[in-house]
Amino acid sequence: MTDEAFSPPDSERIPSPWLVFLAPFYPPAWRAAAEHVLPFAMLQLVVWVSVFACLSPGVLDMLEPIDWDTLATDFDAEADPIVLERGEVYVEGPRLFHYEDANTNFLVDPDETVPLHTLSGPDVIVIRRTEIVRQRMFGTQYTSIAELQDTFGVPDMRIDGPGIRRFGEQWGARVRLGFALFLGVIVASMDFMSAGVYAAIAAMVLAGMRRAPPMRALRASLAVSSSTVLLGGLLRLVGLVTLPCCSGFLVYPMLIALGTAWATDR
Repeated sequence: MTDEAFSPPDSERIPSPWLVFLAPFYPPAWRAAAEHVLPFAMLQLVVWVSVFACLSPGVLDMLEPIDWDTLATDFDAEADPIVLERGEVYVEGPRLFHYEDANTNFLVDPDETVPLHTLSGPDVIVIRRTEIVRQRMFGTQYTSIAELQDTFGVPDMRIDGPGIRRFGEQWGARVRLGFALFLGVIVASMDFMSAGVYAAIAAMVLAGMRRAPPMRALRASLAVSSSTVLLGGLLRLVGLVTLPCCSGFLVYPMLIALGTAWATDR
């Protein structure tokens, strides 16, 4: 196939849906995105952000079988009950729930007794009183717990040993799927915002250099950023979060800008 095959003869032409799935691998798809409406370019990014959110280590871990009785016993032995009520989180005691592995450092700390800078790891997630703080190499992101509750209909709850056992008995696999879906949505939304910021930076650079009209550059850069999502997802699957040489905040916009310059070079 040639690039010309994806150049629409007029503004009414609808691009092939296959270009959405080919975007990270097939550069002519970037040129097609540059020529079409913004939702088409955004769809290319949304699809690949969603794919790698589903494949992220934390989400895959959630799908593994759970021994609910052991989980409940271990929770009671290590942490005090956690209460989610009207968009706020409380811990009924001094023992904070803290989980850490090679990929994730997860802490429930509503009273901010542990400074964020003392927590290490490629992906640090801390539950504060009213927000979720996620810290990675390229920056820190904040998500309102109340907004998540309202958006996804998460009820108020108390998490402790007996509650965990009841969850396991009543819901079983559906609980695992729900937690995986909840975490996947968080990962996807944060990755989409990050990729969107990178794409906007690249588009502004090219527009400032007068290499392409602003909206054309933005459409192309959103499609090109699907390739950096693919790169970041593959690195995350092998235990990395971003490029090892330097911060993704520098590298990814540069890669997107190069791809966008090619895609808009007519």
